[in-house]
Amino acid sequence: MLLFLIVIGSWRFFVRPSVDDPDHADAVVLFAGGRGERLDAALELLDNGVGSALVLPNGNLPHWEAANRLCSEPQSFDVFCFTPDPDDTWGEASGISLLADEHGWTSLAAVTSTYHVTRVRTLLTRCTNAEVGVVGADPDLSVFEWTTRVAHEWFGTAAAQTFKRSCR
Repeated sequence: MLLFLIVIGSWRFFVRPSVDDPDHADAVVLFAGGRGERLDAALELLDNGVGSALVLPNGNLPHWEAANRLCSEPQSFDVFCFTPDPDDTWGEASGISLLADEHGWTSLAAVTSTYHVTRVRTLLTRCTNAEVGVVGADPDLSVFEWTTRVAHEWFGTAAAQTFKRSCR
């Protein structure tokens, strides 16, 4: 029975979580990580006119060339790059919240990998008063990779519910 509940919970919260389809946001905010699917999904939202600003935590990391170009070269939209402190999902949500407050953003379209949607929604809605829509980008993962990501998210989501009760 316990295994059945874990499988159902994993499917509901990490494999096919509830996602949004925002048609407008003040900013498209990306949560770092993934294999490129997150950045592609964020750029697609901007191309579709969903937002006029892109937030890229860790966009200046040396191994992330696509984000480096966005952070350093002129774009048709505003780009905000920062290094989260701490360098984790909670730090990203906190930094995004500070930017939202500073720029008066009242709506955000958050982009992350599907398995990360539940934790991003939890932390970002806790950190900001802005309306938050979360878009899940589907990663191309093996069964083993999905299993490890889902296990990681179970622990990360539990920690978010237990230890990360405040944003700042």
